[in-house]
Amino acid sequence: MTDWKAGGETYLPTLAAAEDRYAIPRDLLARMSFEECSWRPEVIDYSVKSSAGAIGIMQLIPRFFPAAG
Repeated sequence: MTDWKAGGETYLPTLAAAEDRYAIPRDLLARMSFEECSWRPEVIDYSVKSSAGAIGIMQLIPRFFPAAG
């Protein structure tokens, strides 16, 4: 297992299923998620926001993605 996957085991199957379903290149969503949250639980569960107000595993900004908030 590569280092960027460590800590994301809970989320990797769901991200892989979305990649398969929507023909997204393998590991793209997982790598993007890792870059945005580093698999930190406090980021994923919305306990902390970025300075721009981004939240969650992919660090979405709710005003652009209302379903994220």
